[in-house]
Amino acid sequence: MKNTMLKKLSLLLFISFAFVLNTHAQYKVGDKLDSGLVAWVDAKGEHGIVVTTADLGKMKWDDAMKACTALGNGWHLPDKDELNKIYLNEPKIGGNFVKTPYWSSTVYKNKLSSWYQSFTSGVQDANDVKSLHNVRAVKTF
Repeated sequence: MKNTMLKKLSLLLFISFAFVLNTHAQYKVGDKLDSGLVAWVDAKGEHGIVVTTADLGKMKWDDAMKACTALGNGWHLPDKDELNKIYLNEPKIGGNFVKTPYWSSTVYKNKLSSWYQSFTSGVQDANDVKSLHNVRAVKTF
């Protein structure tokens, strides 16, 4: 009887411990994660966007795409929606963003132009891919 009760108690403790380990961490904008800063999170704080802590430089669009993916491990140039989320949360992120345009990965109508976002006005517009704009990489979690 004691042996059966002990087994049940052990199983219950194991299940409880496993449940605690499987709960997702809750993140908020500005937290440090994966050598970057959390720039946006969903309502539960479980999924979101991480942005690099510093600009990768000012470069042409093709070079921006390559520079972001070269960081590996899921880093990429943000699409225009990801970039807008970063812009909207920029005061909470604390990532020292320059008040100039940043490239997005979203192509505009053809491969000769791509969307960018001004970090001064918040305006999103398209520009020639040979133009120079600031670059930040992002990854999702």
